[in-house]
Amino acid sequence: MAGAARLAVALATCGLVLGLRGEERVELEITDFHVKTSVRSRYAVTQTRSVVRNPDTRPREAIFDVDIPSTAFISNFTLTVNGKIYPATVQSKDKAREKYNTARRQGQTTGHVGTRGRDLGRFRVSVTVRAGAVAEFALTHEELLRRRGGLYEVRASLRPGRPVRNLTLEVAIAERGGVESLHVRPLRTSDLLTSRHDGTGQAPAGTTVERTPTCARVTFAPTADLQAAFGPRGVTGDFVLVYDVKMDDVIGDVLTGGGHFVHYFAPRGLPVVPKNIVFVIDVSSSMFGTKLAQTQDAMKTILDDLRPDDFFNLITFSDVVEVWKPNGSVQANARHLQSARAYVDNMEAAGWTDMDAALQTASETVKTGVGSELPPLPLPLIVFLTDGEPTSGETDGAKVARHAQRSLAGAAPLYCLAFGDDADARLLLRLALDNSGTFRRV
Repeated sequence: MAGAARLAVALATCGLVLGLRGEERVELEITDFHVKTSVRSRYAVTQTRSVVRNPDTRPREAIFDVDIPSTAFISNFTLTVNGKIYPATVQSKDKAREKYNTARRQGQTTGHVGTRGRDLGRFRVSVTVRAGAVAEFALTHEELLRRRGGLYEVRASLRPGRPVRNLTLEVAIAERGGVESLHVRPLRTSDLLTSRHDGTGQAPAGTTVERTPTCARVTFAPTADLQAAFGPRGVTGDFVLVYDVKMDDVIGDVLTGGGHFVHYFAPRGLPVVPKNIVFVIDVSSSMFGTKLAQTQDAMKTILDDLRPDDFFNLITFSDVVEVWKPNGSVQANARHLQSARAYVDNMEAAGWTDMDAALQTASETVKTGVGSELPPLPLPLIVFLTDGEPTSGETDGAKVARHAQRSLAGAAPLYCLAFGDDADARLLLRLALDNSGTFRRV
């Protein structure tokens, strides 16, 4: 396609919130919102489709933000306007933005895809829709499901931004070895939840499940009234189901095709390794209010999930770093857990954010071990939660990352959780990758 009619795209990775914005004129109407996932041999292909109509007499801009799992990749994106398909093309960032702005000024239908600043977890599309036009977004992403806690998780983000006349979700699963178990969890509104917290409870109203020995089909089709019951923005959260496959052969399952093979191997009955977990929690002023309250609730749930042979410690930081048990981690027995819950309840948000000092203290703490209560070979690890960027002490992110890697020196993996959209996701991702951990936005 030539000229302004071309859809100029600068690809971004991962992320589903659909938002529409514009001036004080007639609102864009979302007529349809559909998510369809097909899982075959633990490989998931998901298409998210949204239809938007512009009833105004002037062009309007639609913003389409899509959350997708961090392990997924985007395989296709198309924009269809009044029956005409505009496939995405990849261009340089500056060229794509320039072409988009030019077409927008001319009132043409055009779109731009890109990241939102430091946000690594969002797929974002800006589209100008002509007066009276109907635009359809179709985004496809794919991922190989990973088995965690003995289950495979399928997650689809449902955030159309308002109640929708036609909203449906369908997940179809086919496993040649058989579907051993399947459970639809309550709608997930935060990733600061453990498997125990969100693993029980009822499926969202409007959910139906059909099963055969080797297949399953799950649908979610809430009426307008059910959507309104979630709040003024309608359904807002992740639809999550977990399942496991039958694997009678101890050597696992081998699949072949296209000149390649994949070997699924999931041994059962392995002993649980005792852990020494150091939680590092941001209590700077930006955590004030809802963020801190949610963190406190989540931490108490996590403490409840610790096993009796686990050890743990707590570190809070702002521009001051405080260690709950300076002499080393303690066993997760009833007395220590009660004390830890009281400590978490008393956390207050104030001050700046000294990530460097917090990470250095965490390194020293995890190397201290578990004081006089040393168990046989506990697995050390650090969980680091923050909602911002370094604003006190060392504020250069690259130096913070180098200091952490040098200090930890492989002593423990570092798992980083970014709370909210203001966290420096790129820095947290580097910290996790440099220290054998993982990064996740919550």
